[in-house]
Amino acid sequence: MVQRFCITAIRLDVTEVLPVATKILDMQPDVKGVWMYHCHVNDHISAGMMTTYTVE
Repeated sequence: MVQRFCITAIRLDVTEVLPVATKILDMQPDVKGVWMYHCHVNDHISAGMMTTYTVE
């Protein structure tokens, strides 16, 4: 489960995905709403590496 808080300034809701790689993450969304996930590289966001998902 991805935690939503920091321990010693290390973000636990962010992961690094290297070029030509994939990751499978396990999460339990518990707050309703429309959420966005995205790459933190601005050029990548412009290229479409951003989407949303809905928790009902």
